[in-house]
Amino acid sequence: MYRHPSGDVPLGGRSGVAAATSAQAGQSLCSEQLDRFTIGGPRKPLGGKSPVWEALCDHENVDLGDLLRRQGEARRRIESLAPQANDNVVRQHVVSRVILKRFAAEAPHRRVGNIAIMNLEYPDAKPVYRGPRGCGYVDNFVRYASRSLEQLWNLTESALGDALAACSDGSIFSNDRHVKTLKDAIALHFVRSVHTRPFLDQLWQGYLPQFREDFISAYGHRLAAAFARQYHGLLPAGREGLGAVFDRMLLPTLALREADAFFRDSLERLFRLASRHLDGLGVEVCRSLRCEFIIGDAPALAIGNEGRIGLMQGVGFETAMTIALPVGPRLLISTGPSNAFHDFDKEQVDLLNQYQVTSAKRHVYCRPGSEEVALRSVSPISGTRWPQERTVRPPRGPVRRRMG
Repeated sequence: MYRHPSGDVPLGGRSGVAAATSAQAGQSLCSEQLDRFTIGGPRKPLGGKSPVWEALCDHENVDLGDLLRRQGEARRRIESLAPQANDNVVRQHVVSRVILKRFAAEAPHRRVGNIAIMNLEYPDAKPVYRGPRGCGYVDNFVRYASRSLEQLWNLTESALGDALAACSDGSIFSNDRHVKTLKDAIALHFVRSVHTRPFLDQLWQGYLPQFREDFISAYGHRLAAAFARQYHGLLPAGREGLGAVFDRMLLPTLALREADAFFRDSLERLFRLASRHLDGLGVEVCRSLRCEFIIGDAPALAIGNEGRIGLMQGVGFETAMTIALPVGPRLLISTGPSNAFHDFDKEQVDLLNQYQVTSAKRHVYCRPGSEEVALRSVSPISGTRWPQERTVRPPRGPVRRRMG
């Protein structure tokens, strides 16, 4: 049994991931249930504010002047990275290698050092086997100054091995630095997800046209003055002329977005936001006694009400019941109201494994020798995973300026 040496850390209980899995245990992840889930959810599933498109989630209360100020701040941060813009890493892991290594086979297994990989696009195919370096990565995941971002991730990943060892020996809660490392590992994998880019892209595509119209309505006089200065006193021909001025004004921002600069800035900013938010929560160390965890290519599960999972279902780090991250075949860490140890039964592990499959974009990984566990998780929901790209609905009605 897991026990903290001081004896003052609870074992079990009904909070965080234990409560989430107990509440959902026994519910099948059938297509009818998944179809019930909506993207709506909270307005800001990623949490916090943002330069342009993410702030538009809070469209009912956005102050356009404040929004442009934040856009300017983002551009200044990006400009400071301009000298490093082309210093990029091709193979970027979205699942930390230090975690993947814990899923590799150990001696005397004939596949020692390798991990079993299941491709969800071909659920009936046999697993393939590779080392941790060949798993859980996306080539050119970030295309702008990505080496500096990899260096930021490494601050957490380089300390994660010692923190996980402390989880295994039960000493984790006697070391605040290790606890902080676990929280940052959860934040890192939640933000550095294969689902973050399509989520942000959808926000941009869904809200930019409405933002354009609302900006023209609110600041048309400024756009008209800019038009007159550019064309020697001529006045714009209605909204079309004002729109042309707005579009030219937005060109530098669009160029930075095309270069992937805003995505790079968003990942770092959102990681820092998530890290600060998780500082106010506890960490739960969860052990499976009877069966093994698997891990997908989007491993940090933000679990909301009714089994909703992740950004594409409107669940973010501010609104999740828990964020659960497998860190080994027998070990999982999660957020909760306080620090705690948990021992999980087979039903809870099976449910979390199904969530890993459901949340994954393409691949699921497991320890060689545990392929049947992964197959059992894939089989009930193969072909019924929710679409990876869902349309984010644009806001209705005009954006209201904040008064005062």
